[in-house]
Amino acid sequence: MNIQRLPIHDDFFTSGSRSPFGGVWVVELDAGEATEPRRHDALEEIYCMVEGEGRLVIADKRRTLRTGEVAYVPRLARHWLENPSPTRLRCLTVEGIAAEALQERTEQAEPSGPCDYGEALQRLEDAIRAMPERMDRVAAIQKIVALFDIAGQLSEIIDRAFGLDNQRGVNALSHIERRVMDAVVEITRRYRHEETDLGLDLGEFGGRLGELG
Repeated sequence: MNIQRLPIHDDFFTSGSRSPFGGVWVVELDAGEATEPRRHDALEEIYCMVEGEGRLVIADKRRTLRTGEVAYVPRLARHWLENPSPTRLRCLTVEGIAAEALQERTEQAEPSGPCDYGEALQRLEDAIRAMPERMDRVAAIQKIVALFDIAGQLSEIIDRAFGLDNQRGVNALSHIERRVMDAVVEITRRYRHEETDLGLDLGEFGGRLGELG
């Protein structure tokens, strides 16, 4: 008996990417051998017979699987593979996270995820409302850095709670980006007024953004 997981090519997966893909296994059984019965809480599998002939047992139903044939093993089904033939068999199994399991994981994550999101979003709104009417250069820079720091935290929370590969996550992130950029424009306006009140020359920076005042 030989059961081995094939290596995954990392070049096709980016950091933080989400995929229902699980893995691919090679299963080789000599005559009379069988795999241990198993049941997966989240995974579903595809069995592809590459060589020989075997018997796949799914939920106590036995089906013969011949070379070139494919069988589906649903999530939660107790299953195993037998080799009643006199020759060696070779089979590939492809794992994937079942759609129902992905949905359940999302629903389980939502109670804590959106709560953290709401708290961080409130910190962002509080920071925007707390901006003074006039800012000097130091105060403006400190406020912009603080806003981007909160926005970075919100981005991580959105990724954990909703993911960034769906419309819900994209909409949430777009909202944060708009709020921060609007706040930066307002900071620039208040900084410009402070510099003007003091009779200072804004130079090119003030000239580019003068129309925002």
